Amino acid sequence: MPNVPFLTSDGGSVTSIDFVKGGWITVTSTTEMNAITVNKLTDGQLIYVSGDDEFYKVSITLPDYENTFDPTASFSTINLGGSAQGIQGTQGLQGESIQGIQGIQGEQGIQGPQGTGLQGIQGIQGLQGIQGLQGIQGLQGIQGTQGEQGIQGPQGTGLQGIQGTQGTQGESIQGVQGIQGIQGPAGTGSGGSLPTGGTEDQLLVKQSTTDGDAIWETVAATGFSATHVERLIGLVYETGSASISASPSSFERNLTGGVSVTFTYSTTVNDDTVQLATYDGTDVTSNPNGSDIVTGVTTDASKTFNVTFLNADGVTTRNDNNNASVSGTGPQWSGVSSDTTMNGKTYTQLNSALTKFVSGGTARNITVSPSNQYVYFLSRESNAAIFDGNNFNNTSDFTKSTVTVQYENGTTFTLYQYRSNTTKTLSNFTYKLS
Repeated sequence: MPNVPFLTSDGGSVTSIDFVKGGWITVTSTTEMNAITVNKLTDGQLIYVSGDDEFYKVSITLPDYENTFDPTASFSTINLGGSAQGIQGTQGLQGESIQGIQGIQGEQGIQGPQGTGLQGIQGIQGLQGIQGLQGIQGLQGIQGTQGEQGIQGPQGTGLQGIQGTQGTQGESIQGVQGIQGIQGPAGTGSGGSLPTGGTEDQLLVKQSTTDGDAIWETVAATGFSATHVERLIGLVYETGSASISASPSSFERNLTGGVSVTFTYSTTVNDDTVQLATYDGTDVTSNPNGSDIVTGVTTDASKTFNVTFLNADGVTTRNDNNNASVSGTGPQWSGVSSDTTMNGKTYTQLNSALTKFVSGGTARNITVSPSNQYVYFLSRESNAAIFDGNNFNNTSDFTKSTVTVQYENGTTFTLYQYRSNTTKTLSNFTYKLS
């Protein structure tokens, strides 16, 4: 008998089945199966997992030498009919184990040519806008002519009284006070006051070189039409805005006491003024900023906030209508339980048996360790698919039915129950409902 390399005696046998590529293999768990290296497996090979009493078929995927460069193996369950543990056949005669010659490795494929697509031409940069004309500065009003100073009156001509002769302690007579000079006439120059009349935006315009001849006139803005003026105002004018929001934005539906929802409304005036503001139909024009707390909300709540803005021209109005609403979301459950169904369970019983989650969607990932228990999903999704942690489709391993359950306040509603067909004993096993 020729010498066959790489074979190791195993308890009187020629070798262990672990060294026979493509042979029937028995392992205790899927973890042990997943640990078998791909070079010991053959496409179509069968593996029996005694811990789950399941057969798995091996599928070998060859590399495409673009994204993968080594073969990979995957496992799928296969039903051979009857019990997985068949009667052991009669042991065959021991033959010579000859290792086959290893096949020649194929040559690596030629790498494809690199793409020749041209890079797109960069777009031409837009022209810079022309700078607007600077407005003409208004003419300064004419200063009034200062009036001439009046002529000073002549000094009084009264004679000073003669001092009396000194007598024996005689009285001295005081002379008569001179007459006060006559006041000169008022000056005749014109004052600096503006001419009467004139309207908004008019200018004083000199009519000649003569002082004091300016009159009010309407002077058109040179180079600007009424349309130009409107466009210039539009560039700098900021309109007002209004808004309303609700918090929280979502909550669990039909709680016994409900929840409190805060509606907050606000107004930014900018260059407008508020002509009218109403919150949920109530006039709040005098204070268009505030909040309102609505208590005991069990299902839905909605409020409106409408503001009418008045433009600075005093004529144009604009309505800014706003709405905020919130809606309660029904609970869903998942987990493991020994109960055969969740139909008719109360809210308290469901929370005791499974794990509740409140979400706007239905997707749910769970990692569980059932011990002779069923795996459950109670979902709003009517046509769910269920995968394991390796993304193998396990939907056929679950039975779908319709169940009636309760909200916290006792109101009943309907969910779709996905329960594993049989009880499971697993450790940290992941299921994903989508």
